[in-house]
Amino acid sequence: MIYLQVCALRHLTSRHVEAEAAQNAVRLHYGLPVLVKLLHPPSQWPLIKAVVGLIRNLALCPANHAPLREHGAIPRIVQLLLRAHQDSVQTVSDFTWHHCTDVSAVDSSPK
Repeated sequence: MIYLQVCALRHLTSRHVEAEAAQNAVRLHYGLPVLVKLLHPPSQWPLIKAVVGLIRNLALCPANHAPLREHGAIPRIVQLLLRAHQDSVQTVSDFTWHHCTDVSAVDSSPK
């Protein structure tokens, strides 16, 4: 349910006639700390992606810059990016290991 609400806010805060008002309303109604909490477990990747998109939109409003910093949004997003990178490197490594280690199947005879 929260995923749909975050997606709706994400759409309202970007390229919408009331985007600027929505960006300010999230801050003024204490939404920033809630969003930063959603960047932590047990949130799953689809919700995290939606929250990061919403935070991106909120950052278009200069009045949100300091509050986003104060609530720790930037360091948390950096942590998530590093984790996503590590996960992708591990996935590639696992794929390479499982698919390229069977040297007995490789024909090494000269052609």
